[in-house]
Amino acid sequence: HKEILKRYGGQKLLIFGSGGTQGKSTQTVLSYLTVELETYALVRALAANGFEPEQKILCMYAPEHKGGFQLERAAEIMDMEFHSKAQLFQWVERLSPEYRAKVHAFRRAIAREDYEEADEHALLIRKGIRRYIVEHKIEVIEAVQPTQGIDTGAKGMGLAAMKIYEENPSAFSKVKHAFLTGFTVPKQAYKTLQEAGIQVSTTWGSTEGMALATSGITDGNVNDLTALNFPTIGQVFWYRER
Repeated sequence: HKEILKRYGGQKLLIFGSGGTQGKSTQTVLSYLTVELETYALVRALAANGFEPEQKILCMYAPEHKGGFQLERAAEIMDMEFHSKAQLFQWVERLSPEYRAKVHAFRRAIAREDYEEADEHALLIRKGIRRYIVEHKIEVIEAVQPTQGIDTGAKGMGLAAMKIYEENPSAFSKVKHAFLTGFTVPKQAYKTLQEAGIQVSTTWGSTEGMALATSGITDGNVNDLTALNFPTIGQVFWYRER
């Protein structure tokens, strides 16, 4: 399909690495049409969860991961103003030499999988992220909130959504929606955000398997999801994530 293939830079096969929830990253090779089809399933999920056109959205997922890649494409399809992780980090680096040094040190620690050291560098970076959210009037945050204790040096904890939020909730005054995935959303996390008037949602999908279009079915546990049949065949099932 020439028009769709052009959107993917002529790449007929795309290679993604998973987030490593099984202990190591899994490589997945998909055709561009499969990725496009899954992205439309994701669009259905985001629309069902309350995402709206023209909202300003900050995505903190890496584009090397299939989810991060598809979230950017989904924002394009939904006509949302997309702010990528790369844009965010470049902006933070330009704040001052101190910020630049911390970003570089953080990235080196992540590359070595030294998450405790990365967490040490992340404090100032989180402050820079909050400044970005305020100055760009971000309305939707897409981020990870691991299920481990918030003070541990676990993977993903340095820039965990709730750490960014709880250090200065006032920076989220314009944020209407927090989309947290990668892990089951902890109850304390979604309750804290909901009490502040921020809608919280998640969806389900894996790098290795076909993404489902999913949305929450209650006002309670955001991890209780319903699967929307996609394409327009099959049945709709209720399930509890993980």
